[in-house]
Amino acid sequence: MMHIAILEEKELVRLGIKTIAEQVCPEEIVWYDLQTVQDIRLFLKKNSTGYVFFNPTTYHLLQQVDVIYELKIDYERSTWVMWLEELPEVWLKKILQVKSVNGFNMVQQRNTIQELKNALALICKKDHYIAPCVQEVLASYKTTAFKVDQILTNAEREILKEIATGKMTKEIAADRNISIHTVITHRKNIFKKLEVNSVHDATRYAIRAGIITVNDYYI
Repeated sequence: MMHIAILEEKELVRLGIKTIAEQVCPEEIVWYDLQTVQDIRLFLKKNSTGYVFFNPTTYHLLQQVDVIYELKIDYERSTWVMWLEELPEVWLKKILQVKSVNGFNMVQQRNTIQELKNALALICKKDHYIAPCVQEVLASYKTTAFKVDQILTNAEREILKEIATGKMTKEIAADRNISIHTVITHRKNIFKKLEVNSVHDATRYAIRAGIITVNDYYI
């Protein structure tokens, strides 16, 4: 018997998840409609190998990303499934920070019924699944981070971070005890190597590379 908690405010979406899961999972399912992280904690205390299906944007869960990560670690035998419209920025930030999806499965809501069935069939067998569109996003960010590590010097990387967090040239020079001319030279080299033409583009690049987070600078 499978014990599955589900956190999703939209009744039709909950019904769709339950219907597809019951079609593809080989065991009988006991469902638990939950609303809070505390509900999840209590559920996992009783069902440590249970499944947690959740929409990360529902029930204020976007403010609970760190707590959810901790629960996943504490109950390592549990299976977690994100039911996504798209990967939220706060989750992307967390994944880049810890450099791992930490075993979370990620299912794209807009997939076809058959694709959703295939995804849930794998998950029910304890296989790991990440929707192709999410894989593309994560691969893009990892490629960007690798490129930055390969082509920028440590000094350029640090100055890119300061540029991206909104510091002016004079501030960077003063903080680093270097001349304004040196900062300008670094900035020109950074823009040339990254093939960008503005602070805005450089900032986006820095976020994608994990040098800063969306909390450091919001575009």
